[in-house]
Amino acid sequence: MIRVPLSAILDYDEGKESEQVSEFVEALRERGYVVLTDLGEEEKRVSDLLVEFANFIAMEEEEKSKATSRRVYRNERGVPMWYSGYEKEQMREAFRVCAGMTDIGCWPSTQFEHKWMDLTRFLQLVCDQCLSIVLGRSVVRPADPADDKSVAYAVFYPNDRGGQQEEGINIKQHVDPSLIVVEPVAEVRGLQVFDQLDEKWQDVEGNCAAGKELVVFVGKALETNTQGKFKATLHRVAQSEEARKVFIFEQKYADFYPPPVFDD
Repeated sequence: MIRVPLSAILDYDEGKESEQVSEFVEALRERGYVVLTDLGEEEKRVSDLLVEFANFIAMEEEEKSKATSRRVYRNERGVPMWYSGYEKEQMREAFRVCAGMTDIGCWPSTQFEHKWMDLTRFLQLVCDQCLSIVLGRSVVRPADPADDKSVAYAVFYPNDRGGQQEEGINIKQHVDPSLIVVEPVAEVRGLQVFDQLDEKWQDVEGNCAAGKELVVFVGKALETNTQGKFKATLHRVAQSEEARKVFIFEQKYADFYPPPVFDD
């Protein structure tokens, strides 16, 4: 796996491409993913949120259900997808919030909300820097929250309730509709990305440091907006022997999706 220090991404300045940034671009173009390492103090943002999420998941179902909002997330095509906040399925439990619609009115606690927003804004900055590097121009989150359809997810896979989409696979292979996707490496194996150069599946958690690295990969919108120069990354979530908790951020900005975005 190709590793690039996080600092090379965060310190990127338009027009001043370093050797590490060039390596990042080449790996993302040829393989579809890159691992960002040397997170330093940023590791605490990840661990703090996952502690809050673990405490939430351990609550009684009646209490968790209070964290389901009446606010419905509409995706980049204006299609209603899910209620913000908590949702339970047989195979997984999730807490989901749109980055442009955080006033969901059902946060489990003020501390949970603060830790969530802290990690979300950090990962969104990482995505913005990655996208700026790839496109060769500055990209920041939209000034109008309605144009920011990015989504942050915290997901719990108990891995013992059934409901897998395929034998041994919780979530079957797919590509995301987003621009850039970033995911802190989880403690338990599950995420597998398809290496487009080697043409084989890579076990992310089996090859990366949990809580100390981020994996970045390409969504379908980036493939479209680069005319296929960067191809969307196939990935899947394998079933494991242990329960797994993970946080994911998907970047989606209205300017990168053609009409009829947001039309009812």
